[in-house]
Amino acid sequence: MIKLELSQKKEFEVTINKAHKLLSLLQKLENSKKTDLDIKKNISYDDNNTINTFAMNYATIITNNEEEIEAFIQNEADNKVLKYMSAVEILEDIKDLKESIFLFNIISGVSKKLSYIEKKKHLVKLYEELLKQANILDANRTLIASKIVKLKDSEFEKNEDFQFSYQYWDNEFVKNELKNIKSTLLEYEDDILSLNAISKIKIGLYESSIDLAGL
Repeated sequence: MIKLELSQKKEFEVTINKAHKLLSLLQKLENSKKTDLDIKKNISYDDNNTINTFAMNYATIITNNEEEIEAFIQNEADNKVLKYMSAVEILEDIKDLKESIFLFNIISGVSKKLSYIEKKKHLVKLYEELLKQANILDANRTLIASKIVKLKDSEFEKNEDFQFSYQYWDNEFVKNELKNIKSTLLEYEDDILSLNAISKIKIGLYESSIDLAGL
């Protein structure tokens, strides 16, 4: 009988960049490995083709030797087990790699920097848009109010919508805030790049992942 056992994990010390590359490589196969383990979806033509049944065609049997046929059956079973166990190993390694990277990010402070970068992108977008619209019309509230009064008294205009541009923000404040935020973003991005390039963590991988990564 075939033992349904996972291989022994092998330990590696890699940079965070390398860990991210390994994770990305394994994630490309994540959906296909999940499909391999979805036995119901792998049923090809009837409910009898389950986890312990095999579809064979007489045309593929080129011998009448029982021992050779037994070897053929064993090979089919070995391949099925290899497919299942390989899928389990790769999916487990994906989870473990994610956890290892996550723990490093927390301990090193990368997580906080990534959170800041993610949060501030919306404010940066708003400030940049405000600066684009600054001083398009150099109208102040007094001029706008005066124009509204004049149009209000006009029979032709009084039932029409009136649109006006008004710079309601302090342009210098927005410029300075945007400059400070971008400076911090650049600093954090450089810190993360440096940490990911030089910092190392220990990871464990199963044989299926090792073979796939060519380690």
